[in-house]
Amino acid sequence: MVKTPNLEILLDFAFEKDIANINNIFQNVLLELKDYLDLSPILQNVRILYNRTKAKENLKISNIGVNRYFESGILIIKIFENYKQFLPIILLREAYNCFIPKSIQENEDIQFIINQIIIKDLSKLPSISAWKSLINEQIVDYDLLTTQLNKLDKFLKLPEAIQFIFEFMHKNVPLIEEGMEDIYYKIFTEYAFKTSKSIYDDDIIETLRVFIRIFYDKEGYRYLYDYQNFFDKMKTIGIIKSDLSKRKFTENMKWINKFSYISPSYQINWQAMNIITIIFFFKFNPLLEKGKISKFLEYIPFLKGVTVYVEGSKEGAPLSRLNIKEAREYINEENIVFEESVQCAKGVCDL
Repeated sequence: MVKTPNLEILLDFAFEKDIANINNIFQNVLLELKDYLDLSPILQNVRILYNRTKAKENLKISNIGVNRYFESGILIIKIFENYKQFLPIILLREAYNCFIPKSIQENEDIQFIINQIIIKDLSKLPSISAWKSLINEQIVDYDLLTTQLNKLDKFLKLPEAIQFIFEFMHKNVPLIEEGMEDIYYKIFTEYAFKTSKSIYDDDIIETLRVFIRIFYDKEGYRYLYDYQNFFDKMKTIGIIKSDLSKRKFTENMKWINKFSYISPSYQINWQAMNIITIIFFFKFNPLLEKGKISKFLEYIPFLKGVTVYVEGSKEGAPLSRLNIKEAREYINEENIVFEESVQCAKGVCDL
């Protein structure tokens, strides 16, 4: 069952009755989130003021309805009258913000995620539909709405997903400050890794033991299918003694391949095997998500390694651009240059 914070105090909020106690209500919400997130708030000295003037339109979703400033070490959050109907929503947003490192509080992706968390937490609030419409009007990145919104909403329903998001934020502050690309993809994949099997599970440790035994016996690794058959044969004749079934061994090997950095370490003399290594440069539309690029690259056969970088960020690359016809002519003319300096000295390269 997914744990949720107790926010009845906000769901039952009535302006005339509760406005005088707005700071007590905010502190109660802060304590509830502290327990829910298992974090201490970064900002603890906070005072809420209700201002009976109207706020100017603000295009940043993080600042809608408020003005913030520090006074004598206290964060003052002034909420404006024309956002009165959204008071419970704004209070929850400001409470969540107290747990976000200050340097990334204004990050648009972070605030979009916080907004979706609030919509989930206060889904029964009568004004939540109007708030959603208000936020959507401010978001100019329509790709964000169309590609990430559904994924994010589904993700937030998973066990401890929100706690994981805050853990992710605290762990990746420098990267987020620099404008981390595809933050959603990274959150989703890291969560999948964390909540799936652990590298310390007994089954995974046993699978690695068997894998190493086969690897030293066969002195090579090309395809998982080969290792399935090796496992079957070596277990049948008694070379390998294990309680793992072939199905379990295969399942665990797929997990190790996808979610760990463990791989065989050996060298191949490419030239001795009469194999030519070719470097390809793919140029992708800058609007394309890294997650989709990674998916594309996964299906390209015979790739030894992949490096993804923003064009212009890596000096001297790409070395030259050729179309297919030019590449074939180039290869036929035996103009291949082998990198024999450091990585492939004497034709031997790390795999």
